[in-house]
Amino acid sequence: MIRDLTTRTMEQLFRLSPDYPGTLQQQLRERIAAAILDGHISTGQPLPSSRKLAAQLGIGRNTVMLAYASLLEDGYLQARERSGYYVNPGLLQGRAAGPGNAHGPDAAGTEPDWSRHLVLQPSRQANILKPANWRDYPYCFVYGQLDPALFPLRHWRECWRERWSAVSAALQRHLPDSAGAPGFGGSSFWVEGPRRLDARELAARAMLEGILIEPGDVHFLDDPPPRHCFRLGYSSIPVERIEPGIRKLANIIGGMI
Repeated sequence: MIRDLTTRTMEQLFRLSPDYPGTLQQQLRERIAAAILDGHISTGQPLPSSRKLAAQLGIGRNTVMLAYASLLEDGYLQARERSGYYVNPGLLQGRAAGPGNAHGPDAAGTEPDWSRHLVLQPSRQANILKPANWRDYPYCFVYGQLDPALFPLRHWRECWRERWSAVSAALQRHLPDSAGAPGFGGSSFWVEGPRRLDARELAARAMLEGILIEPGDVHFLDDPPPRHCFRLGYSSIPVERIEPGIRKLANIIGGMI
């Protein structure tokens, strides 16, 4: 029987530094990812519950839940209903396979067995739900959708920095009491709204105003999941519409709480 991580092990693996330049969520995510890739957490070992790890590290529970959700989305973790989060076995199997040619024939000379090489099977990828005419919405904060006319790949870094700065500044200006953190390695911000906020109701009201956002409850294993978190993508919205879009969104939130 595989035991849970001990308190001492958690302190050693997930110790947070006050000098880290990013957010607590980013730092915790990096610590967990490093512990997984270094083999300190086995595939049969459950990660600590969000409540337990938050108490151990002296941070907010939502910070832990957002870090877990990011690792789940990126293929580091698997969620087991009513059991918790576990290391995705496919992730470590891929590392153990060594530096062989993953794109050519396998050792037996046959075509590659992609199930051994892919962390997440394409058929298991959750689809992004959005209207068919999502491009027509004036304030489109849908995550993972790229408009090549707005994001020329040659200038990706410049576009990313410009939009990241615009979203960050708009959140600080219009939603100063909400915790916002950029998604690790992506093009979105996770926003933790007021506790009384229902992000699904917010998404429905925002759509009537031409604003598309993504409620965050589907990304959490907790039962019930937090309802006040949502995600703002910024790869499919003109930079000049980010500030007015978030201003409109803040006004809707103000009217709900």
